[in-house]
Amino acid sequence: MPSNANAKFLNDLQAGLRDLEARSQRRSLSELSGINLCSNDYLGLAERPELRAAVLEGVQAATRVGGTGSRLLSGHQRIWNDLEEQFAEFVGTEGALYFGSGYTANVGLLTSVLKKEDVVFSDAHNHASLIDGVRLSGARKVIYPHLDLNALEGRCDTACRTRAAESL
Repeated sequence: MPSNANAKFLNDLQAGLRDLEARSQRRSLSELSGINLCSNDYLGLAERPELRAAVLEGVQAATRVGGTGSRLLSGHQRIWNDLEEQFAEFVGTEGALYFGSGYTANVGLLTSVLKKEDVVFSDAHNHASLIDGVRLSGARKVIYPHLDLNALEGRCDTACRTRAAESL
């Protein structure tokens, strides 16, 4: 028999779900059909047979499958160098570094290049990966309203005056 705390929790949970249902805001995990405008699959590659075949080929040739952790912790394989070198050549750069997602790429980049002394001007609607990257870097963040370049200019002026006063 559930304790009173469990019973209260279940009642509150069910009431919350009924409330969401009444406002037509209850979500399910059912697969979407039609055009999906909330996906990160911007180029529509997830349903391409060529990509499916390439993934199957890659998995069959791999010595291990899955995210076992960072290369620093779980070891580095030559195949990652090959992938990064091929991509760097493709885009015409000196080098490339593979990240498993855009989120980790942004957090990794920002925490690597920003210092505590830096100031970052951040649009209020920036993606969580940018917000977290700046926060984890320790840099000072100045937020301005979404797409408001006048507010950005004002905040830049204020930051410059503050920086100049601090250096006196």
